[in-house]
Amino acid sequence: MAKTSQLSRAWKLSTGREFFEIVINGNATRWEYDVVEIKLLAEDMERACGMRTDDSPKVSRPTGEFLSGFSQLLQQRGCTGCTSDAAYRVYNVVNTQFAVMTQELASQITAIAKG
Repeated sequence: MAKTSQLSRAWKLSTGREFFEIVINGNATRWEYDVVEIKLLAEDMERACGMRTDDSPKVSRPTGEFLSGFSQLLQQRGCTGCTSDAAYRVYNVVNTQFAVMTQELASQITAIAKG
């Protein structure tokens, strides 16, 4: 009986949508993105640039090739005027956001399993 009430409990669920304000020539533009989508794009680019050779968390430092390619991918996703510098910042922020999201999800799963 207790498990049924726990399963029907409402859990907070974030959409994973975040945003940056990108400033170009003094004008700010809001760019919204999905954390998981950008994290997966970054991982694909890491593999393409030889920074990640398997699915382990060990990744080499971003290279110029990676940042250039990643900035182009971000521009294709609506991040207008994204430079390598901006791509580096997005890369680090998204990695942190993904780690926090993963930790929160693990906590929720543990709570559900404990019933």
